[in-house]
Amino acid sequence: MQSTTSNPPPKVLLVAHNPFGGAGIAAYRLFEALRSSGWPVRFLVLEGSRDGTRLWDENESVSRGRGWSRKLGKLILFVKTARRRLVDWLFLLWQIRFLAGKNESFEILTLRNGKELVHRHPWFRWADVVHLHWTAGFLSYSQKWDRKKWVVSLHDCFPFTAVCHFPADCRGFESGCDSCPQLVGSRNPAYSKRAFLWKKKGYPADPCIVLHAPSRWIANEASSSELLGAMSARVLPNLVPTKIFRARDMAVSRDLFDLPQNKRLALFVAGYIDNTRKGFRYFRELAESMTDSAWAFVIVGGGTLPSLPGNCKALGSLSDLRLMSALYSASDVFVSTALQDNAPATVIESQLCGTPVIGFAVGGLGEMIEQGRTGWLYPNVCVEGLSRGMEWFEKTPPSRDYIGRWAHSRWDEDELLAQWSDFYRGL
Repeated sequence: MQSTTSNPPPKVLLVAHNPFGGAGIAAYRLFEALRSSGWPVRFLVLEGSRDGTRLWDENESVSRGRGWSRKLGKLILFVKTARRRLVDWLFLLWQIRFLAGKNESFEILTLRNGKELVHRHPWFRWADVVHLHWTAGFLSYSQKWDRKKWVVSLHDCFPFTAVCHFPADCRGFESGCDSCPQLVGSRNPAYSKRAFLWKKKGYPADPCIVLHAPSRWIANEASSSELLGAMSARVLPNLVPTKIFRARDMAVSRDLFDLPQNKRLALFVAGYIDNTRKGFRYFRELAESMTDSAWAFVIVGGGTLPSLPGNCKALGSLSDLRLMSALYSASDVFVSTALQDNAPATVIESQLCGTPVIGFAVGGLGEMIEQGRTGWLYPNVCVEGLSRGMEWFEKTPPSRDYIGRWAHSRWDEDELLAQWSDFYRGL
């Protein structure tokens, strides 16, 4: 990576709950790219260690100590981990009772106010910039904000709402989250107001936090919120490994997964298929409506699957990026059925492989697609909208070569890494 200044780059500490899931993967990809370029960067996680990351409770006495010092460090780490797991288990029991009766059509909520303070961790002193990614239920909002330069990534809406990660049609985050519609049916729907005040008290009075927004949509949402409205936001896409996600031979890719060569393939991908917000029911209904067509439907993701029509094939979870690249390349279209979303990496990955995207115009998706050329989005959430998207593809099949070139020019990893470099240097 070319440096734009002779000054040494600032030391960056990335912090997340884990390096998995949408936010965790985005953080880990940024970490890998910065580390590979020689940037001084560290990645601190609570759980789920990957190459190069450091677990929150792990300390130098464990990794470097000898003899009794090392044994004592391991014992302390064991006790801390056991205590945290016990607290988590007790809180989970309380949460199950608290949310009994809640409308299950909504996505996850985070009711817990985190307790961990970054400024108490040994790596805090090392860092010039602390970059927070997914921290729900993990970090306290009572950090020592005035001691460092801070960046908060808006992977979802939780940093500026009370308890929800996506607010649906609710605009309560603009004025205090007095009564959360997603808590209706729970033991105390007004709990959201208390959670909102926890955050308001913890956030700094001076707007010293810089927000990172992967989409203009979520930057605008944050700017209209009571909690983060006074803070500046920089819109910058998350990194995707563009050298891996590229167009591959369709026939060979289909053979890898034993997919039919004589059918058109529609692909659905989600971390957890039974997450209501991912909208899998619409993909399933689309498949049911096209059982007599020349289409087959492929599903990737964990979770519990409902019964599927005969034209569907479920592949389970896939973590190998090259296999995912091959699967995008094997598909004629990628179908995004999210009811709400920010800037899903799957939409970028699909287009990098030359595969058009069909879905709903929610959140930041409209910024990620050239309508009618690299994909087709319907303004409303309904199966009819997906059917119209399939009709668009059949009538005017887009150029896969154009889609791939367009996507690589827009999300080139080296170019975005240079933008991230400038971003950190400019703080």
